[in-house]
Amino acid sequence: MVLRPGAEDVLSTSDFTATYTINSKGLRDREISPKRTGEEFRILAFGESTLFGEGVNYGFRLSEVVEQALEGVEVINMGVPGFGLDQSLLQLGISGFESNPDAGIIFIFSSDYLYRCMDIAIPGSLTAKPRFVLNNDKNGVILQNIEYTKNEIENDYFYKARPLQSGPDKDILQKNELINSPSSLLTLLNYCSKKEKIYNKMLSEETEYFRGTKEIVFWQQKNRKKYNQDDFEKLIFLLVKEYQKIFADRGIDLIIVNMSQERLDLIERATKDLDIFYLDLSKFLAKAALSEELQFALNGHYNEIYHRIVGEYVSNYLKDKYNLKAAPGFNFRYFGEF
Repeated sequence: MVLRPGAEDVLSTSDFTATYTINSKGLRDREISPKRTGEEFRILAFGESTLFGEGVNYGFRLSEVVEQALEGVEVINMGVPGFGLDQSLLQLGISGFESNPDAGIIFIFSSDYLYRCMDIAIPGSLTAKPRFVLNNDKNGVILQNIEYTKNEIENDYFYKARPLQSGPDKDILQKNELINSPSSLLTLLNYCSKKEKIYNKMLSEETEYFRGTKEIVFWQQKNRKKYNQDDFEKLIFLLVKEYQKIFADRGIDLIIVNMSQERLDLIERATKDLDIFYLDLSKFLAKAALSEELQFALNGHYNEIYHRIVGEYVSNYLKDKYNLKAAPGFNFRYFGEF
């Protein structure tokens, strides 16, 4: 499953207003040509809604921060909301190498990205998903595929194509003229009053919605404790091993970047045993959270500051590892601060 190719949408909440545009490959990214000049350094980036950039506008996500910080680097953002490590692996097998990458990075923002591999359905949906399970000997994985009905394919998990909405902000605030007449002032006051009422209603509805969402998350976490932890760890290890094999067969580096303190032991052990390049940013981000607001108030996803910090630290890692050049004029605001 991928996002609907060609879809455009604007999501406006009390936390943010963000525009989502999906390319012909079902990714929230620009169109990527498989043809290369030979000079660019291409990276495939895998992850879920945080990498996708929930609430963060294009140009400010960590993938674009890396591109802005390093000369000649292209990051193909393959993040899809609701994906787990397993779904990203399927995505890689279907279309990942069409762009002829030089490296791949798996971004682990939370343990959800791992635990979703045990779930039988897409988060918040009754739609079943393809998933990997351990074989009888528990030394390999088997893909359990499914067939989607037309109704399932057209559900809300896919972004529906519709024209972008301009809204009153564009109508009033983008006029290049001074507001100096009584009628203009009255229009502005009415607009501000309506906007405040809409915001308060939105805030009230979202507070109620996310209260219910937290109950679902609590239920998921409680349910996941029932999973056989040995089987869970074996599954994650074998999935990471599949990634490594796929990249190694093509002579391409695989890097895992971890931002989560949860199941840190599992990730570290897998990267060490499989000899995979590993960057742990969890301590830096924990320190950053003491002085910076890294998440949206209600939504819970990570904001532009978080993306900037991760992008800067990943850029520095890649620059040193591959002897890449820093882009002139790029200002590292947070690197070295935490």
